[in-house]
Parts: sequence; structure tokens; C-alpha cells
Amino acid sequence: MPARYANLTRPAIVAAMLFGLVGCAFAQPAGRGDAVAADKPALGAAAVALLTKGDAYYAEQQILQVAELKLSDRCMRQQGLRDPAVDAPAQIDRDEDWHPDLQQRRIRGYQLGKTDDKPTSESSADVYLRTLSARERERFHQALAGGPSDQTPLTLSSGQTFTFPTAGCIAESRGRLYGSPTTAARIEFIPQGHYVGLYFKAIEDTRYHRAIEVWGGCMHGRGYPFATQAQARSQAAAAHKSSSATAAAKQEIAIAVADAQCAGTAGLTRTVQGLLRGYAKGLPAAQAKELEELAALRTEAVRRAEDLVN
Repeated sequence: MPARYANLTRPAIVAAMLFGLVGCAFAQPAGRGDAVAADKPALGAAAVALLTKGDAYYAEQQILQVAELKLSDRCMRQQGLRDPAVDAPAQIDRDEDWHPDLQQRRIRGYQLGKTDDKPTSESSADVYLRTLSARERERFHQALAGGPSDQTPLTLSSGQTFTFPTAGCIAESRGRLYGSPTTAARIEFIPQGHYVGLYFKAIEDTRYHRAIEVWGGCMHGRGYPFATQAQARSQAAAAHKSSSATAAAKQEIAIAVADAQCAGTAGLTRTVQGLLRGYAKGLPAAQAKELEELAALRTEAVRRAEDLVN
């Protein structure tokens, strides 16, 4: 789903959840993810995909985003406006520590700063909005996302609250794809909440730590003596405080690429996905049922999006 449709982008959603849940206790013995609740029915593939986020999941996310933008632009044009984001739909960000996007990292590193010393270029939305008068810009925002009273909260079991629009072309486009803006928001946020809880368990597992040790040995062999991926990112971020944008970006990209390649050597993606699947078996029955329901609704939305895009 287009990240602009919520109050946070997808990476920011996960980061916010991780920050909010730091210190929470997850009573799960390390190294036993595959043995949890073995007698419970396994989650279906579509529900598991909401947690493990493989390549097929991200491809579907891209289709959903393109379809939403097409519908939103169609809605805006009916009001004498347009949704400029449809001109160049952003690529869904699939880069995570344990699931790195090597192609992206070769271009943008960790996305910590500018990639050169040139002025930042305007987005298509910025260019379009500059063509509108102040009154037209106000009408644009109202038509796109409604007003302040049209922002509805969704509170997760963790206590965190996110908002989403229930009026305007954003809401209409999501309603066309998902059945309602509320269903779209639930599909967006609820699985992320479950993912964060399971991820905390996974990174405490001995199998994850063994993979990180292999990753660290690989990085050391490339001249980067980091014990954790957080240290790698910190080193890359530090460069932006002491060097020009171009020099810092060069160092950031070099570290980020090595990080991604060593994650492949260590089998980090395979390890974390396996742990997430294993720990997902321990989800309470009500949460597992909810995930299955949301996965089924998302599958229907993907089918509608494919029909629209193709």
C-alpha cells in the first residue's frame, strides 16, 4: 500500500513499533522456535507471508501500490485535480537488516543521507502543487485525504495507535481494493504488530546469534570489524557527520553492500524467516485466526489490483 496513506511509512511503522516495544518481555525459551505449539494447526502460506515478507510478498505490495495510485488519480481527476504520485510510483522498500536488498544498497546504501552534493530534486507531487494556488492546494489535500475529522485511529494490542483517512480519494481507492479503508488499515498495521513481537523473539534465538557470528566473520574479512549490523549502520551514519555528502555516501554504500553480501553468506534471511515461522506457531488462537482472515482479504485485494494494473 502507498505509505503516504498512513501517518507513517512502512519502515517507520516497524521502527516505531520496535521502539515502543523495547523492554517488553516475551516469555519464549531461546532456540525453541520450531517446537512451539507443534500441535496447533499451521498458519496458511498467505498468513505466514505477512510475517516473513519474502520476494512474492513485496511484488504484491508493489502491485497494490500501483493500483491504489491509479484509482486515486482517477478519483482526483473527477474533481478537476490529479494525484501526481501516479506518474512515478515509488518502489516498495524491501530492505531490512535480515532481508537486505542488494540492488538498492548498491545505489542508496542504507538510505541514511544524500547520495551526492547536488540539491535535492523535487518530487512530482511538489512540482504539481507549485502549479496550484493556495486555495487549490487546500482543495487538493481535502480531496485526497479529507479533513482532520476524517482521520480515524486504529489501536493495536500493543497500545500503539495509527491513523488513516476515511474520506477523500485515498479512502475511496482503498475501499475499492480492500472493501473499506478500515480493512486496508487493519491489513497494513496488524500483521506488522505481530511481526515485531515475533522478531524480538527471533533475535534472541541462539540460531540467530550463530548466523550473526558468521556475518561478523565475513565482515571482518572484508575489513569491517563489526560484531553487529547496528554497528555497521552506526559507522555509516557517522560518516555523514564528518565528510562531504559524496564521500559519506560512498562509504555508506560500501558498508551497506558488504553487510548485505555477508548476510547472504550467513544465511541470515533464511534463518530469520525460519524463526519467524516457528515462533508464529505460538501465536494465540485468536491472533492466528485474525492473521488468516487478513491474509484472505489481502489476497482478494491483490487479485483486484492485478486486474486493474494488467
